[in-house]
Amino acid sequence: MTVRFLALAATSTIGTCLFALWVWKLRSRRKQGKVKFGREIREQEFVISKEVSPCNNGSFGATPRPVLRARQRFVDEAEDNPDDFFVSSKAMIYYEESLLTVADFVGAKMEHLVFVQNTTTGINSVMKSFKFNKGDSILVSSLTYPAIVNMAMDVCDNSDKELQFIKVNINFPIHGKDEVIQKYIDILEANPSIRVAIIDHITSSTALLMPIQELIQACHDRGVQVVIDGAHAPGQVQLNLEQLGADYYVGNLYKWLFAPRPSAFLWVNQKHYKTVKPLVTSHNYQQSLQNQFYQQGACDYSQYFSSEAAIQFYQDIGGYEAVSQYNREMVEWAMEMLAEAWQTECLPIPDDMRAPFMGMVALPEGCIINVPTTVSRDYTEKLKEEIHNKYKISILLGYIQDRFWCRLCSHVYNSKEDYFNVRDAFLDMKMENSKIS
Repeated sequence: MTVRFLALAATSTIGTCLFALWVWKLRSRRKQGKVKFGREIREQEFVISKEVSPCNNGSFGATPRPVLRARQRFVDEAEDNPDDFFVSSKAMIYYEESLLTVADFVGAKMEHLVFVQNTTTGINSVMKSFKFNKGDSILVSSLTYPAIVNMAMDVCDNSDKELQFIKVNINFPIHGKDEVIQKYIDILEANPSIRVAIIDHITSSTALLMPIQELIQACHDRGVQVVIDGAHAPGQVQLNLEQLGADYYVGNLYKWLFAPRPSAFLWVNQKHYKTVKPLVTSHNYQQSLQNQFYQQGACDYSQYFSSEAAIQFYQDIGGYEAVSQYNREMVEWAMEMLAEAWQTECLPIPDDMRAPFMGMVALPEGCIINVPTTVSRDYTEKLKEEIHNKYKISILLGYIQDRFWCRLCSHVYNSKEDYFNVRDAFLDMKMENSKIS
């Protein structure tokens, strides 16, 4: 917290009281010692339903109570005097203070960052600002998030530049990261028209930690710009964006870093400042990058302002070292336990390419029957909803190379009981289906 922020908090009675209460609670937690991960921290710090086994943090995250209270403080202050809050410099100062905190956490210069709603919005902003030449191509992979694939197709379909859409296929098993790097090199060499590559830091549906440093270099060596989709990275892996060397990096704050939804950041390499624009053009048109992304009409930015409280919470409970140790150990245990109980396997990838807090386990044979010839995302989403409603478990289902897989996530509020419930749900489905057949 800076002196400027402290002074600003004192400008309203609501802001002063709630801010003081928040600081007191944080200090009290430090004095009492850190709350235990698992069931204890879930009950004390989160509002997650007791009826649910939440093993799908990677989709929507979970916001702890102290961060929700911090957000409400900003909402209350804005409602207390909207004209003063938005017209004066208050909102802008909160925005800059939060951005500075995020920049420090991800190893970036503040002037290189802007807030966006989510990674999909950020990547859309980059790609729909991109200056393509006739015949250029966009590169994605077979593991790219579906919304981003749709966006890339949309950019190609609605351009008069005769753009091409190219996909690098990544299949399993993967024996080493060099195998993936070579696939990218081969397709880059075979398609010199590729102008920009969209690469996941951690793939969403397969929990694969990509060798982005090497892939960025391979692209740059061939004059290809790189957009990194870091939806799952902040809070799960340590970042230093200034050293990474990408052209653009977009990361969510609400998944693994406890910020409220929707909140994410877009990092832009300085050499691209003049080309990137927000999807919404508003009052600050043709101004600085940050000004253009900041003021886009009367918006509720309380989720962005609360990112400082989210990072404080993350650090308060032990920071990356404590969070990483707990989540890594939990998800590795859960994957092994389920693979043994279901008599299946974990996704065959090398250990150094496994996402730290996520993992994939094949579902037991017979637990899903009457499978259509073509398994769509809509089908797996509907199936996931039916399983959630019946068994009260939250997981992500994937269909990879003609087989159903379960994506598991672990965060500090998870306990072994959650994964035992996942185990039992699919074993019950298998047993019920065996009675039918």
